[in-house]
Amino acid sequence: LAGTAFKQVVRYTGHEILQNWKLIRVNHNLIEADQVSATVDD
Repeated sequence: LAGTAFKQVVRYTGHEILQNWKLIRVNHNLIEADQVSATVDD
């Protein structure tokens, strides 16, 4: 039972990290896009 619970926690945590990483990547890309457009405006 403990082993199963541990696997579920690892899977859940891994999923959360993956989701957060995707969000971080999207935000990073948006920030870069803003910087590029700001540079073009200048």
